[in-house]
Amino acid sequence: FLLFASYIAPFGFDWLNFELIFVDTFFIPSIYTLALVLISIIIAIKFNIYFGISLLICSLAINYNYKTEPKSLPFDISLISTNISQDKIWERSTKDKIVKNNLDMIDQAISDGSRIVVLPESAFPLFLDHSEILLSVLKQKSHQIAIVAGALGTNDNKIYNSTYLFDKGEIKRLDKLILVPFGEEIPLPNFIKNLINEIFFDSAVDYSHANSVSDYEIDGVKIRNAICYEATRDELFVDKPKFMIAITNNAWFAPSTQPNLQSKLLKLKAYKYKTTIYHSVNGSPSQMITP
Repeated sequence: FLLFASYIAPFGFDWLNFELIFVDTFFIPSIYTLALVLISIIIAIKFNIYFGISLLICSLAINYNYKTEPKSLPFDISLISTNISQDKIWERSTKDKIVKNNLDMIDQAISDGSRIVVLPESAFPLFLDHSEILLSVLKQKSHQIAIVAGALGTNDNKIYNSTYLFDKGEIKRLDKLILVPFGEEIPLPNFIKNLINEIFFDSAVDYSHANSVSDYEIDGVKIRNAICYEATRDELFVDKPKFMIAITNNAWFAPSTQPNLQSKLLKLKAYKYKTTIYHSVNGSPSQMITP
C-alpha cells in the first residue's frame, strides 16, 4: 500500500505522497528509496542478526549529489509575503486598503533595486483586466520594475484564476491550467456539480482553465507560470523548466499543516525536475526552492 499509494489520485488530487518522507533528509526522495527502507526494516525486525545488511541496503538510497550548485535568476527578485485572512480578502471594505498596500510593496521593491516583484495569488481581489485605473498605475510602475501578481480574469463570460505580468508598459495574463478539485471546480457530472455549487457555493460557477502550461520571458530568461495547487503537479513541469515563479494563497488553510506539506511537495518537484521555484505566498512564508 505504501509503495502504490502515491499513484492513487482521487479526482486528480495527488497529495498523498510517501516520497515526501525523504524530503529534507540525506536520502533520495523517491519510491525506490521507500522500497529499500521498507525492505531494510523488515529484515532488521525479522532477522535481527542481519542488521548490518539492513544498513547496507539503506546506504543505496543515500543522495550523494546533494552539493550541486543551485541555479538562480540572473537578477534580483522580491518575493512578497502577505498575511491577509481569507474572510478579509474579498470584503469590499478592505479592497482599497489591500490595493494600496500592494502598491506600497511594489514601490519598496523599486527602491530596493529589484528587477521583479512577485505578489501572491489573489493579491488584487478583483477582476484586474476590468480595472482600468489600476491597470494604468501598474503599467506605469512596470517601466521601473517587472510586476507579477495574482488576480481574477474574465472573458466570454468565463472566470479565471490568473497571473498578471506587467513589464516595460506591457501586460500579459496567464490563466491557471490545473484547478483545485472541489475548490475551483467540481469534477463531477453537471447535474451533480450544479447541485453542489448551489448548496455549498451560493450558486457560484466553476472557474475555467487554460489549455496548456504558460511561460513568459523577462530579460530573455524563460519562466514557467504556476498558481498554487498546480505548482505541485507533474504536468506543470513538462520540458523541465529551469525556473518557475509560483503564487499561492494559503489563507484558506490557516492555521494548519498544509503550507508545510505544500512546501515539501515543491521541494520534491524541484529536485525531480531540476527546477528552481520562486514562491510568493499569502498566509505562510514565501521562499526560494532550489533542486
